[in-house]
Amino acid sequence: MVSTENSRVRQLLEDFVAALTPTDHQPTLEELRETCDQWMTMNVPAPPELIVEQVNAGGVPGRWARMPGTPAERTILYLHGGAYVVGSAAGYLGFAAALSRAADARVLLVDYRLAPENPHPAALEDAITAYRWLLTSTPAALTVVAGESSGGGLAVALLAALRDAGDEVPAAAVSISPWVDMTLSGASLDGRASEAPRADPSGILLTALPRGPHASDEGAP
Repeated sequence: MVSTENSRVRQLLEDFVAALTPTDHQPTLEELRETCDQWMTMNVPAPPELIVEQVNAGGVPGRWARMPGTPAERTILYLHGGAYVVGSAAGYLGFAAALSRAADARVLLVDYRLAPENPHPAALEDAITAYRWLLTSTPAALTVVAGESSGGGLAVALLAALRDAGDEVPAAAVSISPWVDMTLSGASLDGRASEAPRADPSGILLTALPRGPHASDEGAP
């Protein structure tokens, strides 16, 4: 049976996608990103007591977010979702506050480069850079990598890249409804649709990509 919380998340995702795909006009990429941040700020607001600090994570801009009293050692590197084209550290501060409170840890949100201006592997490169920067001051044994949707897929890609490079991997990783099948052809997308909250990334991508006879070639993430 689907839980009440699951149903609530599914409704939020439907509202989120609806906000990003207006029927009266074709939004620009800048409008999409602004709408995403506004929606997140309004629906998942950051509490006034949240401690926020801007940071340069080895060249990747980001923000530390932690609730008062949170230990400095326990760290979560969180990779936001948004189909690789929308989302930001600023928009996810409210989410980070809830995560910091629940996990009793500080949260590092990073603004990895977004598509279509920055195609793959830009986002993965930024995630690797931020993680390696993080380990210069925080033990891997006290570090968790997490993300949702495309951010969840990016977390999985980060783990694979760290393994292949021989880097020290984090203590744990959490992928929330991760987008790991870039072809959107896996049977579980439909078979688990009633149980796994997710926003169809293809809808956001089609809205974000430039229009034109060669748009699918020019703008693919």
